[in-house]
Amino acid sequence: MTPLVLLAALVGVFGLAIGSFLNVVVYRVPRGESVVHPGSHCPRCDTAIRSRHNVPVLGWLMLRGRCATCRLPISARYPLVEGGTGLLFFGSTLLAGVTPVLPALLVVCAFGLSLGLMAFDHVRRPTTG
Repeated sequence: MTPLVLLAALVGVFGLAIGSFLNVVVYRVPRGESVVHPGSHCPRCDTAIRSRHNVPVLGWLMLRGRCATCRLPISARYPLVEGGTGLLFFGSTLLAGVTPVLPALLVVCAFGLSLGLMAFDHVRRPTTG
């Protein structure tokens, strides 16, 4: 494995964690909530997410897509955003290489993804009928 691919894989893992934070941003910012406090919690029963369940992608898989407390479904969007961010970071690293442009490219990817998701969730769509 080349050093660039290894670096890209590490940046991709970092992207998983950033994706987890982006999920918080996309959910809370439009509602005027803090992205810092309270910690991650089930949006339905409000129970805090345990540390072992708060691992990007793996936590959702371990719980089989359900809250550990209330057992209601957790949207598949959470691991998709985390995994997608990881892939964006991986690909961006392969594309830009180890250059001064890489951090800016990663920031643009994160902002673009979060803004796009917020727009998708909250922009009014015309109704038919």
